[in-house]
Amino acid sequence: LVLVPGAGGTPAVAKLLLGNSGDLPRFYGQTGQRSTVHSIFVGWGQGATYGTPFAQLLQRSGPIPIFHVGTKGRNGKQAITPRKIANGAGDAYFVALNQAISAYGGLVYARLMAEMNHYENAYAAFRRDGASRGPQYSPEAHAKAFARFHVILHGGTRGALDAKLKGAGLPGYGGPDLPVNPPSKLQTIWTPLGGGLPSNAANAAENFYPGDAFTDLVGNDIYGTSAGWSAAANEALYRFARAHGITDGIDASDAELVN
Repeated sequence: LVLVPGAGGTPAVAKLLLGNSGDLPRFYGQTGQRSTVHSIFVGWGQGATYGTPFAQLLQRSGPIPIFHVGTKGRNGKQAITPRKIANGAGDAYFVALNQAISAYGGLVYARLMAEMNHYENAYAAFRRDGASRGPQYSPEAHAKAFARFHVILHGGTRGALDAKLKGAGLPGYGGPDLPVNPPSKLQTIWTPLGGGLPSNAANAAENFYPGDAFTDLVGNDIYGTSAGWSAAANEALYRFARAHGITDGIDASDAELVN
């Protein structure tokens, strides 16, 4: 659901973008719905060091791909931590994603470690009982990792990228100059659960926020059976997004609402 600022700062509905994360031709054959957005999920390094090249994954997922990057590698085990991503250990992979997005040409939505405040995820900051998983997984590490993801995927010269990262208190960039992916070609989506699991102050969504300069869209995964974050918590996250000047959004699949 795309929202745009209206009179008096009140958002107005612009249009609905339908999408799913399954087999688009099969879905069309069964329903007649032509999906605009297609969600794909990739493990760490997928499309660059193993599997179908990322550029091909995007082509298969048009017209508007939305992809999620997790931290498990091809063997299904944790390949990298949020802190290591923040410190630059994942830059080579981000470079590959940047170049593939540029080559695609159309609009792409990008997520990194979504639902980071859900204990079931391998990269989650907290366990089910509320215990911290340590500094490698802290909310701060998540926020800085997403900031790095945002900067490198949007591209620029080596010097410009280095300056942006250092300005954010992150280690510098030592890779090549990269093609620029403007908002018309790339929008990053920071997607926590509006209501964290476990539900405690330390695991609140806003603790993971990377900052206005490093976020294009704010999102929330919505599940119809879980009113705890499908209703009041979603509205709270929406208010948070508007307070930070982020008022556009997309309902990209049957499970996600991005504000």
